[in-house]
Amino acid sequence: MLTQLADQASPADNRHHRPAGLTSDHVLAQFTNQTPPANNPNHRAADSSDHLLAQPTNQTPPQHHRPAGLTSDHVLVQFTSQTLPTDHTPCGAAGSCDQALAQLADQTPPSDNPHHQAAGSSDHLLAQSTNQTPPTDPPHHRTTGYSEQVLVHLANQVPAADNPHLRTTSPSEQVFVQLADHADRAWRAGDTTAAIEVADQVLASGVDPYCRAAGVAAAASAADGALFDAVARWREVAASTEGAASAFASGRAALAGALVGELDAAERDLEAARQLGGHAPRGLTVLLDGVAAALGAVRGDFPAAARKLAGLAVASVPADPLAAERWDNLAMVVLGAGEDDATARALFTAPSPRRLLIAAWLDLRAGRLADARAGVLAASAAPVMRRDAVLAAAVSVGLARRAGDREALRATWHRVAPVVVGADVEILLLDAWGELAVAAEHVDREMIVAGMTAAVARAGNPAWAMATLAWWALQRATTADEAHAAAAALPDTPRGRAGRVWASVRAGDVDPAAVRDAAAALADRPWEAAALCGEAAARATDPASVKHLLGRGRALRATVTAEDKTDDDKTVGVLSKRERAVGELLVDGLTQKEIGAKLYISPKTVEQHVARIRQKLPATNRAELIAALRKALS
Repeated sequence: MLTQLADQASPADNRHHRPAGLTSDHVLAQFTNQTPPANNPNHRAADSSDHLLAQPTNQTPPQHHRPAGLTSDHVLVQFTSQTLPTDHTPCGAAGSCDQALAQLADQTPPSDNPHHQAAGSSDHLLAQSTNQTPPTDPPHHRTTGYSEQVLVHLANQVPAADNPHLRTTSPSEQVFVQLADHADRAWRAGDTTAAIEVADQVLASGVDPYCRAAGVAAAASAADGALFDAVARWREVAASTEGAASAFASGRAALAGALVGELDAAERDLEAARQLGGHAPRGLTVLLDGVAAALGAVRGDFPAAARKLAGLAVASVPADPLAAERWDNLAMVVLGAGEDDATARALFTAPSPRRLLIAAWLDLRAGRLADARAGVLAASAAPVMRRDAVLAAAVSVGLARRAGDREALRATWHRVAPVVVGADVEILLLDAWGELAVAAEHVDREMIVAGMTAAVARAGNPAWAMATLAWWALQRATTADEAHAAAAALPDTPRGRAGRVWASVRAGDVDPAAVRDAAAALADRPWEAAALCGEAAARATDPASVKHLLGRGRALRATVTAEDKTDDDKTVGVLSKRERAVGELLVDGLTQKEIGAKLYISPKTVEQHVARIRQKLPATNRAELIAALRKALS
C-alpha cells in the first residue's frame, strides 16, 4: 500500500527528512570560514563538467529565472506504514537560511542568539544585528530582504581573487553567486531540501549570473513531477549561458521534453545542444546519446533504446545529477513500456528509491503482489520526491484494486490524490497512469485521461501508446458500448484479441473456449486473466462453463498470491530465476556474449552464472550441461 507522508514528529527530530550531505545551516555557515574557496574541499565537485566550463557572459543577471516555488514544506514525500495524508508535513531540518544568515551577521552561536528564538524574517533578523530598522513590508513583497552591510560583510569572508566568478561582481552580488554554487553542490550531494531552499533565496534576489540556482530549480521541478516547467527552466538557462553550460542545459531540456512526449521540441533542443563547437565534454556526449535513445523509445524502438541506455548506465562518466532521469532507471522503464517485464526486472541492481518503485510496478503487473508491496515499503526508507511518489501511488492503488475491496480502493485514492493531481503524465509510464485513472474519482479520472491522451498526441500517436490507451479505456468501461469502442482500437496482437474477447464478455456474449484462449494470452498479467475468467463466469449460463471458468480463475489467482519470490537468490526448483534465464538461452545455443547482450549483463557475469549452474547440475562438459538443463527447465 502507499505509505504515509512525513512522520508526525517535528522535522528537527526526524532524521529521515534530512538526507546525508550539506544542510542549509552548513551551507551558509561556510561563509564564516577564512579559507579561500579554492582550498575548501567542499567548494567544487570535480565531476560537473558543465559547472566547471561555464564562463561569465558579461550579461545583466537574468531576471526571468524565477524561484522554483518548491520549499522544504512541499518537495519531499516520506512514505512510512499505511496511509498518505492529504496535507504535507514540512521536511526541513533544524535551522534555516534566515537563521544562518543572522548567525553569520552576529558571529554568535545560534543557541546564544535571541534573534533565533523568534519566527521573524531574515531581513528582520539581519536588521537587528546591524542596528537597522526592520522593514514593515510583508515578506512576500520584498525581493532580497538582506541588509547591504551584512552582505558586504559576508562577501568579504572569501577573497574574490580566488574565485573567477566573483571578480566582476559587487560585494553583495558575490554572496548570492556563492550561495548559488552551494545550492548546486548540495543538490549534487543529494541534499535536495537545502539545495532548493538556498536556490530559491538566490533566485528571489535576482543575482544568479551563472545560472547555478536556476539549474537547481529546473532539476527540482523535474523531480517534483513538473516536467514542463523543468523544460522551460532549462531553456532559459540555455539562453542565458554559453558554451558547454548552454549545451548541457539544452540536453537536459530535451530529456525532460522526451519524457512527456514533446518529441518535436525535444528534437530541437537536442539539435541545439549538438551545436557546441570544439571538443565536447564526455559527459555532454553521454547525455545527448541518452536523449536520442529516449526519443527512440517513445517512438516504439524499445529494444534498441534499452540496450543503449543500459550501456550508458555503465559508462565511465558519472550520472548527471541535474538530468531528469538516470539511464539505468530509464532502461527499466523503457523495457516495461515495451512489455518486456522479465528483462526489465533483471536489470534491477543496486536499490535506490526510484529503482525500487519501478521494480514494484513491474512486480504488480506480473502478479507478485507481496513483492510489489515490499518494494514500496523499502522505498520508504528515504524521503522521495513527488515524481517518485506518483509511481508509488500507482502501485498502491493497484494493490488496493487487486484486493477487490471498493471502499479500500476509494480510501486509497483519496490518500494519494494530492500527490498525483497536477503532476505531468510521463508517456513511458503510461501504463502506470492508466492504473491511476481506473482508481480515480470521476473528476480526477477525466483529468488524468486527458493528460494521457495529450501526451500520446504530442508524441505523434505511436502505435504502442495508442494500444495502451485503448487497453485502459477497456478497463475503465462501465457499459458494453464503451467496452466495444475501446476494444475496436486495440491492435491485432494476442493482448489486443484478448481485449476484444473481454469486451464481448461485458456485452453478455461468453464463449468459454475464447475466454480460455484470452486468459492464456494474458499469462504475463495473471490478475487481469483471472479477472476476465471471473467476469465470464458471472455472465455464463451453462453450469459446466461456469464451473470451468471459475476453476480457471481460481488457478490464476493462486499464482498471483503465490508468486512472491523474485530475488535472484530465491530459487525456483534447483536454479534461481536468473540462472534459469541464462540456462534457457544456453539451451537455445547462444554464446555467453550473446546471452549477456540479451539480458543486459556482462559476459563475465554470464560466465559466473554458468559456473553456478554447473555446480548445481551434474555435468562435466557442455553436452551434459545442455542435457541437464533441458531436464531441469522442463
